[in-house]
Amino acid sequence: MRQALAEAWDRLARRAPLRWVVAPYRDRLTPAGRALLLLWLAAGLFGMSSLDAPIYVVWCFATAALGAAEILSWAFLPVLATRRLPVANTSVGDEVILDVAVRNTSRRTARDLTACELNLPPGLAVVRSSPTLAALAPDESASLRLTLRALKRGAYRLGGLRVGSAFPLGLWRELRASRDIASFLVYPRFVTPASFPVPEGRNHQPGGFLLASEVGESAEFMHTREYRSGDNPRHVHWPSTARLGRPVVRVYHEEYFVRLALVVDTEVAAGSSDAGFEHAVSLAAGIADYLSRREYIIDLFAAGARVYHFQSGRALAHFDHILEILACLAATPRVDFPALTEAIAPEAPRLTGLVALFTDWSQERERFVRATQALGVAVRVVVVRDAALSWPRPALPPESFVVVGTGDEIPWLAPATP
Repeated sequence: MRQALAEAWDRLARRAPLRWVVAPYRDRLTPAGRALLLLWLAAGLFGMSSLDAPIYVVWCFATAALGAAEILSWAFLPVLATRRLPVANTSVGDEVILDVAVRNTSRRTARDLTACELNLPPGLAVVRSSPTLAALAPDESASLRLTLRALKRGAYRLGGLRVGSAFPLGLWRELRASRDIASFLVYPRFVTPASFPVPEGRNHQPGGFLLASEVGESAEFMHTREYRSGDNPRHVHWPSTARLGRPVVRVYHEEYFVRLALVVDTEVAAGSSDAGFEHAVSLAAGIADYLSRREYIIDLFAAGARVYHFQSGRALAHFDHILEILACLAATPRVDFPALTEAIAPEAPRLTGLVALFTDWSQERERFVRATQALGVAVRVVVVRDAALSWPRPALPPESFVVVGTGDEIPWLAPATP
């Protein structure tokens, strides 16, 4: 309830012209100043309907006190040097910690210092601020902390840091701007499954463990034999060749590992909810986390008006890079499925399987699935949708075509036990 009220208050503060009234009330007035402002409004309303002298005196006192507080806070505001500390990436629902190093560069003691962040973008809400710093001597340093709540994934850039002081009356907080910028990502919230049935096609990626770690071929040495026409000259075993007097080559056993394509559908119709898309992104993060803990190569395809391809695997890229891509995915009005098919076709001979996370089922999506299967790639489809499908359900096995709601997990994905 408290979080919902905070979000409603933030939305109200962004509406013009209300923001010119709400922003000073929220960011500059202290609790005592807000109480005095409400008293000033009440005295003014009653004073207009009655000329009672005590009410008029109360209104005049509140007016003088608020005006003096604003002037004196500006006059006593010390010169401060502020520096943001790096902000760590987080996930939806978690806290964002904003630490600010403050140094008093003036010749007098700074009192009643607090930090705030103005013009917060949608998706962030203030949870709490650090206690007011009572005093900061000249050339002394301290730190202030502001804690936010991440309500929505995305890339955020904050530039509204202010450090202020309510000294001497404690009613109005004068603010000093900082030029430091804070940039960070909010990852989608996800649950890592305990197991994931990888779709197995007839294609395999050669190379095995070492190919996922370094460039070049990878194979396990088995034995030696005499050279045959067409053998790779680099495989000549020179000690055996010198001993026997004829060419001898090394024989290797080629290793294979699983390479999986993960397709995230970003299509959201105009005016409709993006809950299905957001849930699909969370499911993609959970599946990618499970696969990244094993010797799997992951090809992430973000399908929208343009197709983005990102490859991850052991030593190719860290799982955090996948989360960065998923954090920045934006919904699009349509998906170019022919372009997606063209992007996957060159990789198909080395793909073991493909997992498609769709926001709906349509004729274009079915064509894409059929074309991918024709390339020898096993496909598993997950449609995240609360409403009925826009196209008839295909003739695929139940484990290869699953429809889930926006708040449901995939039936064959059990959450990992802590």
